Amino acid sequence: MKTVKKEVVNPSKLAELFNEALEIVENRHNFYGDFQKSLGTISEFWSTFLISRGLLTKNLTNSDTATMLSLFKVARTANGFQDKDTFVDACNYFMQAYLNKDVQTVT
Repeated sequence: MKTVKKEVVNPSKLAELFNEALEIVENRHNFYGDFQKSLGTISEFWSTFLISRGLLTKNLTNSDTATMLSLFKVARTANGFQDKDTFVDACNYFMQAYLNKDVQTVT
């Protein structure tokens, strides 16, 4: 039987990654503009497309959309692309999903 070495996650390393995620959000805001507005627009576009195909009966929320964006990143890792940027982006989208859980689509 193979022995697996279990390492304890260093809280300062976790904080470093979250700080990096925050920096990415700030940089992208400066480059692409307000993420909330973009998230609302994506929610509306995806809702319209899915409803027109009979695949959805009500509009997606911003939280739904942020969760699905994070699933793009999860799919990437499932296909072998496990770089730091992908994990940090997934964390950002999951945090946005949480922050938008009570927010309706905003455009």
